[in-house]
Amino acid sequence: MKKHTVIIILLLSNFNLFAQKLIPYRKGNLWGYSDVNKTIIIKPEFDMATYLIDNQAGMVVKDKKVGLISAKGEIVIPIQYRYVGKDGKGYKAFSDTGKVYFDEKFNKIDELIELEPDLMAPREPYDYSEANGKKGVKDKLPVYDRMFDFEVNGSRYFTALKNGKYGVIDENENILIPFIYDFLSSIYNSDITSSNSVLLTGIGKRSEKDGRLKFEGKYGLHSLFNIDKGKPRVYLEPKFDLELLPNTNQYIDDEQFVCVKKNGKEIIWNIKTGVEYYED
Repeated sequence: MKKHTVIIILLLSNFNLFAQKLIPYRKGNLWGYSDVNKTIIIKPEFDMATYLIDNQAGMVVKDKKVGLISAKGEIVIPIQYRYVGKDGKGYKAFSDTGKVYFDEKFNKIDELIELEPDLMAPREPYDYSEANGKKGVKDKLPVYDRMFDFEVNGSRYFTALKNGKYGVIDENENILIPFIYDFLSSIYNSDITSSNSVLLTGIGKRSEKDGRLKFEGKYGLHSLFNIDKGKPRVYLEPKFDLELLPNTNQYIDDEQFVCVKKNGKEIIWNIKTGVEYYED
């Protein structure tokens, strides 16, 4: 996968078992798909390819444009957008002029898709402690410059900004992700029932204009719930140039696939079997 200036955020949701078992496969500098035995199913001709979303289609990039390709190799959403992701009952694509919607069968539609409830949104407003322009966990000293609460399986967590750095705490102010990041997103993998849920983190230069965050630096992924030796496991340290890390972690049946670098190029690696999905 080559690095691009296009910024894409793809919500990787509901990555479960799928019969096709297609794996993003790199040949030289181009990406396509193979089966688990490295037999190429979809010819490598893209600058990037991701795992399939909901058993149906994977995101592909060509000439800095984004679209979706089905498991049969059909381009189901044209490769002409900046962003494509699944939301509620269909897909939405962003162009330079606005949003375009598709239903679950990839038919273009004009009306707004009725979105499913945001699983990360709290069920009721949170009663923060506030004083002197600071926020805090309820009934505790307000020490944070900014806080956003979200709920996972009935428990409340907070993305917070303190002394110019972002981190994550729980309702007892236990630090789950340390306050060392200049950028911290909401949940990146929206399957919040999975221990694979991760947040996008970044270290670099952060600026704001008209209430909008602009970040220039390196991105990585951080696990919130997959605990390693008592601490949330860092999947990828901030070292990537884009907010696009879709091939980081995937489970197919009982096998786990991750995206790693070898000789300076990204490959998909089967942790269980050791098979590497690429050829130069």
